[in-house]
Amino acid sequence: MQYHAPVYRKVAEMGAPVEVVYGSDFSVRGYRDREFGASFAWDRDLTEGMKCRFLEPEAGSYEEVTGKGIGQALDEIRPQAALLCGYSHPFDKKAFVECRRRKIPILLRAETTDHAVKRSWLKNRLRDWKLRVIYRECALVLPIGTRSRQHYRRLGVPEQKMVDSPYCVDESSFHFDEASRSSLRAQGKERLGIQDSGCRIRGSHPETVWILFSGKLVERKGPDLLVEAVGQLQKEGEMVGIVFCGSGEMEKELKRRCEELKIPAVFAGFVNQSGLSEIYHACDLFCLPSRRGETWGLVVNEALLHGLPVVVSEAVGCAPDLVRSDECGAIFESGKVESCVEGLKKVFREGFQSERRQKCREVVATFSTQFAARGIVEAVERIARG
Repeated sequence: MQYHAPVYRKVAEMGAPVEVVYGSDFSVRGYRDREFGASFAWDRDLTEGMKCRFLEPEAGSYEEVTGKGIGQALDEIRPQAALLCGYSHPFDKKAFVECRRRKIPILLRAETTDHAVKRSWLKNRLRDWKLRVIYRECALVLPIGTRSRQHYRRLGVPEQKMVDSPYCVDESSFHFDEASRSSLRAQGKERLGIQDSGCRIRGSHPETVWILFSGKLVERKGPDLLVEAVGQLQKEGEMVGIVFCGSGEMEKELKRRCEELKIPAVFAGFVNQSGLSEIYHACDLFCLPSRRGETWGLVVNEALLHGLPVVVSEAVGCAPDLVRSDECGAIFESGKVESCVEGLKKVFREGFQSERRQKCREVVATFSTQFAARGIVEAVERIARG
């Protein structure tokens, strides 16, 4: 909800009448995330600036939402079109059926991709058949990026049925410009306890380079790969530390391994949106070494917005759109420590100057709430024109 609500608010600001139907309000009141292994509530008002309703307030997590009440909500709202954000969850399936039953045009803006999950030949064939049927029933689909558009094209969706609505984060949640970096960097370093030593004998940088990992500390995200890569860099004389922003089942194992390799490491735990800018500005670059299941990777948007070069695996869905090797980072082979090391070295060689940070911000500029909302408004206008 924290990623979608700002886009809907922007759509409303553009003059489109919007009502958002959520399965539950657990993102607002707080919930326990199974993979984070922590309970939290977002510290921003996710309902401000738009009309919205919650169908199952008793549901306490994503897994508990069923879609009960969608039909009644559609009868009361009588929408010109319905924007759906997925097709696999029971809530999405129920919404799809109820919209088709009422002949309401469907717009689909989902995390569509072919790379994130490895399937057998048979499962791929069955999935393709099901998705072709779903996409034929949609009035328009809204690709969120390059891999999303490639997926739709592969399954026969014509170009005239696609309207781009790029994946994005809420820029208003952050303090991301150079002035903010100047004011927040020392503050963030003090908060994390990562003051620079300021001296060294070997290596390519005069101070410790701090790499940020932000996300769930789980196997599919690959934080252990980053630890091994940094251990190798240290053997080569680089002074490198890691800040882990997040929690999860691998935390104890990662702490143990960092101690064995004598890697300076900070485990900051879950950090809410209002505190993230300090963390980003305190670090020098960002790494997302996911093994699989990374349909996009919105933390990469956040890192680039703050001017951090990024090193990501090929499994990260946004790589073709946001990680342009000559401008803001490097892409490495999924699951390969040596390849991750080479990607980090590349960023080290290119440096962390203010000009580089500005280039990072320019790369992510069109993946904003403004551009995402513009795509949705265009789709609605096309529906209105028939």
